[in-house]
Amino acid sequence: MDSCTISTLSNGERCGAYVTQLHSSTSIGREDRRLVFRFYASMLAVVAVDSCFAFIYGIPFNRFIPTALLLVLLTLLGGHIIFRPIRDYLACARGTRPPIRRIATLGRVCTIYMTIVISVLAVAKFLVLPIVLEFDMDALLTRNEQLWLPILHTLYYSALIYFVMIDYEAVLRAHIFRQRGKLIPAARGHLLLRLLAAFGVMSVLPMSLIVLHAFERDITLERHLLIEDVFASTLGFCVTLVFVARSLVGPIRSLENAVARVRRNDLSVTVPVLSNDETGQLASSFNRMVHGLRERALIRQTFGRYIPKRVASTILSSGGDIKPVSATATILYADIEGFTSIAERISPEQVVEMLNEYFSATVEIIEKNNGVVTQFQGDAMLVTFNLPVDDEFHADSAIRAGLAIERLCGERKFAGITLRVRIGVATGSVTAGNVGSDSRISYTVHGDAVNLAARLEGLNKQFGTYLLVDEATVDRLTLPVPIVFVDDVQIRGKDQYIRVYRYDGPLFG
Repeated sequence: MDSCTISTLSNGERCGAYVTQLHSSTSIGREDRRLVFRFYASMLAVVAVDSCFAFIYGIPFNRFIPTALLLVLLTLLGGHIIFRPIRDYLACARGTRPPIRRIATLGRVCTIYMTIVISVLAVAKFLVLPIVLEFDMDALLTRNEQLWLPILHTLYYSALIYFVMIDYEAVLRAHIFRQRGKLIPAARGHLLLRLLAAFGVMSVLPMSLIVLHAFERDITLERHLLIEDVFASTLGFCVTLVFVARSLVGPIRSLENAVARVRRNDLSVTVPVLSNDETGQLASSFNRMVHGLRERALIRQTFGRYIPKRVASTILSSGGDIKPVSATATILYADIEGFTSIAERISPEQVVEMLNEYFSATVEIIEKNNGVVTQFQGDAMLVTFNLPVDDEFHADSAIRAGLAIERLCGERKFAGITLRVRIGVATGSVTAGNVGSDSRISYTVHGDAVNLAARLEGLNKQFGTYLLVDEATVDRLTLPVPIVFVDDVQIRGKDQYIRVYRYDGPLFG
């Protein structure tokens, strides 16, 4: 039975179902079972360390084993109650809401519970047990030692279980994030308090033990006791240091690795929140920052697909406001010859595929020559040179781009279809900027050169050519391009005749 359904059963049914679930090997995954086992092993770390201390101080077996067994029993019982919501969650299917509060406070709750248990056992060990076993505690310890040793005993083990369980909590958080994609937020906590606790358990408590014995006994007569204190303090220091280092360094290393991935432009990273202090809050802030960077990258990428990338970059860098700019620029207007008849012969899907292949290839050529496609008009496109991207040799760039497009169309097919492109190129003063309403705007260019380039493209049909250029563009050319005069043409809307030139070289091959 799935543990997620247990809450809907009656009390008796729930108990039976839960017992059945505990003994079912399929109720929880292998990694989850290991995680459950690790929890109980972490809780029992106090018993292991206490056994080592008993060996160091040579405590008789009959005096140590009763409290040790009681400690094991109380630890497992309390651990079972504390960990049960988390274990039920691990047994549930993916997508189930995790017990966030219990996970976020697991280390704190376990520490409080074990502090109570250890305090009770310390009283039992130093006060009750001597009476039950009928041995004289005054013969072993002074009055001050009987008072302070239980306190030092409780403080050390409480600090130890705190760091052990904080380490386990980080492992649990990382497991849930890795296996189920769930981020457990950080609870309230302070790194300074953790550092003070680490300092106390690794420095103050061991020194206090040695000082207590030094002042209460004749050190010259009981040198072995000092040696035992040093061994015990060293053991406590080493054990605690492992978990202190893991609990402090682990979250920082996780953040460091995530920052390195972001530095490599990997914005897919999400760092798990492994602690309940400032490092955990920093991890949460880091995730929010990366989420913002992902959104910005998506906006930039999407923006660049609908308007020219260089224009998009200019808009983003200027805070979304582009002021109108006037400049002398070269305009290239390109249109597919016989597009209407081609579209009638093929399916709409093939038309879209053909145009996508054609525009992808031609835009790459244009951008290599410092041009910017400012508009797609059906099968036509309007390209500007020297605006918004500065280019001193904009006339040369436009002619290079136009010739490269013509050669491309002669060398390959687009979606299996051969295309011929008519191009008009004109140079003059144009104005570029945002045009539209308050809710929607478009970046575009205006000026006589824009209209002239479109007219020249249409004149190709009249002259049987594929690339026509105006005189202003020819005057700016520095390339050794074979350009010849065609005719003086009156353009609609203009009183003066325009001298028109054509490319007099091989277009294909």
